[in-house]
Order: sequence, then C-alpha cells, then structure tokens
Amino acid sequence: MNELRLALSIDEGQALRELLLGEFPTRETRLLAVLQNGQLLQALRTDTGPLSDLPSELHFADPRELRKLDGVKDVDRVIALDVGRQGRESLDRVWEGILDGSLRADPPLIPVLERVRGWPAALRAGLRRFLEDGSYALLLEGNEERAPIFVCARLRAGHGVELGGAEGLAAAASAETADALVPAIEERVGPLRLLIEGSASALARVIADEHPASALEHASIRGQVRIVRVSPRIRAGLFLARLLGL
Repeated sequence: MNELRLALSIDEGQALRELLLGEFPTRETRLLAVLQNGQLLQALRTDTGPLSDLPSELHFADPRELRKLDGVKDVDRVIALDVGRQGRESLDRVWEGILDGSLRADPPLIPVLERVRGWPAALRAGLRRFLEDGSYALLLEGNEERAPIFVCARLRAGHGVELGGAEGLAAAASAETADALVPAIEERVGPLRLLIEGSASALARVIADEHPASALEHASIRGQVRIVRVSPRIRAGLFLARLLGL
C-alpha cells in the first residue's frame, strides 16, 4: 500500500477510530494482542487486564487462533495488531492497518474486507476499477457532546494517498453542512466522487454490516444517512457490490 499522508485533528482522528473500532471503553469485551511478524508480544483483556505468564515463541497467523489462549473465555472480539507488517508501530494508523491487513479482528471490524481479501487477485482488481481517483468524504453529524466531524480521503489508483479533515480545507473548516463543504473539497482534495452525511452511529452500523453496500442503500432510504454526492461510476460500483452480496 502507498504511504498515506495524514492531516487529521485529534478530534477527527478519534471520531474515525470510533467508527472503525467502536467507542472505548465499550460494552464489548475484547482481547487486544500485539504481534511482531506473527509472534505474540502482549495480550490484554479490556475487562480484566493483561494476560500473565504467556508462553514464549507463540506465533499466530490469524486472530481466531488467539482464542486458544488461556484466559480468553467469554471474549466477544479479538483484535490483533502486527507491528512487524508494513512497519506498524501504533494504533495511530488503524484505518490503514485495517486495509493492509496488519490490524485484524475476529469477528472482523469491517467484515466485507475479509471477504474481499479471499477473492482472486483478478476479481479484486476488477472491483478496484470502480474506485475513481478523487476525494471520498464523510460528515458526522454533531450532537450535545461533539461538533460535526469531517474526514476526507484522496484516492489514487485504488489506494488512499491522503486522509484529512476540515482544518485542511482552510476557509471551510467551520462549515457544518456537507453541501457547504463541497467547493472546498474539490478545490483542495480533488474531484468529489462520494460524500455521505449521517450520525456516527448510523455510519458505524453501515461499516460494520456484512453487506455495507446494501446497508448504505437501506440507511439512505430510511433517512438515517444522506448520500450528498456520488459519481456515476461509484453509483455503478455500489450497484455491482449489491449484486455480489457486498
């Protein structure tokens, strides 16, 4: 994967992490494991703390295998970060780690990615053709605790090359509606291919759904999210994804 340039504020980064990983702490009991090229370095439960007396030289190829460890009973989700892959050193890059496979979970954090990773390379490349170069953005509606949050990715050749927020859009940083952000997005980031607005909870449900393309359509019909802008190719890609059960 190409190196991703980050330009997110603390609040924007936290909001994006919550979309992908859920709020922390959470009602879900998790096992968090750090690996180095598959070798287990540390593991802890979010309810009881670190697992003690871990045997040395334990290697795992898949987060599901970590459920064999003593002390993992009743864990809802296992999250494994392999810091030996792609030079990962922290959860500051969780979104890129999920995409390149250095951060994986059981059950998966984004189920559709695990399914697509199992496809033949030619089929994955065909689906990537629908990802036009340009900008893809989310506006998370504000609430009593937090102002609206905006995040925007720039894609090139099917890969993310830049991830930023409202502060990177200069004059548009204070805009609270998706429509008001459109001109600045296209001027600063590139041609706008997809812009979605909705509550963090509604968007999190779409991302975590096993069929996110269908979930996005249903959430849009129900008024839970709003597809502010979508290019013809991305619209066709979403239609194809629904046909493929994604």
